Amino acid sequence: QGQGIAEPRAGLGKRHAGVGQGEDRHDQHGYPGGQVVLQLTSSGLVQDAADLYRLMKADLLTLEKFGDKRADNLLSAIQASRNQPLARLIIGLSIRGIGEVAARKLAAKFLNLDNLGHASLEALQSVEGVGPNLAESIMQWFAQSQNQTLLADLRALGVWPEEKPAPVISEKKKLDGLTFVITGTLPTLSREDASALIEENGGNVSGSVSRNTNYLLLGAEPGSKYTKAVELGIAIMSEEELRKMLV
Repeated sequence: QGQGIAEPRAGLGKRHAGVGQGEDRHDQHGYPGGQVVLQLTSSGLVQDAADLYRLMKADLLTLEKFGDKRADNLLSAIQASRNQPLARLIIGLSIRGIGEVAARKLAAKFLNLDNLGHASLEALQSVEGVGPNLAESIMQWFAQSQNQTLLADLRALGVWPEEKPAPVISEKKKLDGLTFVITGTLPTLSREDASALIEENGGNVSGSVSRNTNYLLLGAEPGSKYTKAVELGIAIMSEEELRKMLV
């Protein structure tokens, strides 16, 4: 895996597509939408994630359909993305096999990219859901010189989020011991927010349905996880039912 530009999200990864497909849309962490990224990459202004943070207004004004207001809005959105959580940056690196669930657990375990990049295979595999193949994929990504250059550039540009260690809490929580899988679009919660809500209350979120899954949290337009959950007889709940469990 090289730098995420090949995805072609300029090191941000296709999972950052965010809200809608409009060319002026940005995701919740400030990343530009796919059409804008394609315009930036095809023009040569952006070759990797770090280049986004080097963009100047004068650069944008050379692009078709970019005037003062649109250029200002894009630059403001990109600057806002400096405050993204570590898990979003891990996803954005486009490491093969890493999705939202794995990125969040890696961020919680290693707290910053330095720790993640120096982690051993054993340490990586100690993270729930990270098997030998994914651990090897992570190590290979960090071993590549072009990716080390990207990380050095991001650090120099101030794009270097760090997580705080989770507090040790001993009291029993409402979802202790329960494993959830999320599919579809929920009414009010993003998938990231729903995962955080479950984990804050002691539950575990998995990226795939298995016989160890206790509940499938179902939203609109579900994917194949719904079919598998039905086949395995997994309990299915709505966002509203999840909230009622937490009262």
